[in-house]
Amino acid sequence: MLVKIANHEIKLSNLEKVFWPEEKILKGDLIKYYLELSEYILPHLQDRPFVMKRYPDGIRGKAFYQKQSPTHTPQWVKTIMLEDRKMILCNDLDTLIWLINLGCIELHHWLSKIPNLDKPDIIVFDLDPEPPAQFAHTLEVALLIKELLDSVNIKCFPKTSGSEGLHIYFPIQACYSFPIVRETLKNLCNNLVSTFPGLVTTELNKSKRKGKIYLDYLQNGYGKTMASVYSVRPVPNALVSMPLTWSEVEKGVDIHNFTIVNVKNRLDKYGDIFSPVNLTLQDFSPLTTLFSKKAGKKG
Repeated sequence: MLVKIANHEIKLSNLEKVFWPEEKILKGDLIKYYLELSEYILPHLQDRPFVMKRYPDGIRGKAFYQKQSPTHTPQWVKTIMLEDRKMILCNDLDTLIWLINLGCIELHHWLSKIPNLDKPDIIVFDLDPEPPAQFAHTLEVALLIKELLDSVNIKCFPKTSGSEGLHIYFPIQACYSFPIVRETLKNLCNNLVSTFPGLVTTELNKSKRKGKIYLDYLQNGYGKTMASVYSVRPVPNALVSMPLTWSEVEKGVDIHNFTIVNVKNRLDKYGDIFSPVNLTLQDFSPLTTLFSKKAGKKG
């Protein structure tokens, strides 16, 4: 089916293919979701290299990552050469729908944008509960991180991962290299582990994380990606990575309430509460100063 989306015609295929068998959600339903939410999604992808993770046969089929743009990429899709690889920039509606039609259920973007790809403008804490720890414990840790960032006047913004975890974004001025950012986050996380050893861990060995919240700061690296806000995830019930208010984090939320079926109602009511991530440029130096000192004291 050849359809004009915005400025270009795109051949949409296999719209009746079942992508979520239990819920009977079709590929066409996924495309409809991204069409309806594109005005909220695209600002968060703008000028960030995009990594495809394709599920051509739905969540029960084989999936594969694809960093380089396919040979059949339309000329109107914006790309950027990085070393010997041409990567996609998902900067417009036509490109977004073209990617979804290729089977990209979820949207993975870099934490930096052109022209400063070696300097992140977004920092992310990825909080993952390891059973028997529950999502409620993840929210508890999120509030501890917020309190810490509040102490140095850094605003942060939470969202569900769309799976079992939570992401905390805080935007910064694109002035610091990834190694400096990651070293600061390492010191910060180690400080939290020292203070709350029964609650959080940075242990890479998953078997040693039992009952704790894993603080993953390692995704803050050049070329690393995160699932975008409002991205659908390839999990049962077609959960969506949804921004939360801090009031919701305090009260508690059920991640299963945010699905491809009902997210639009929330956005129609509240708008994009994650938009400040793209508008806020914060000084990272207070955090760097604080945790370089704490790391020094520890040593």
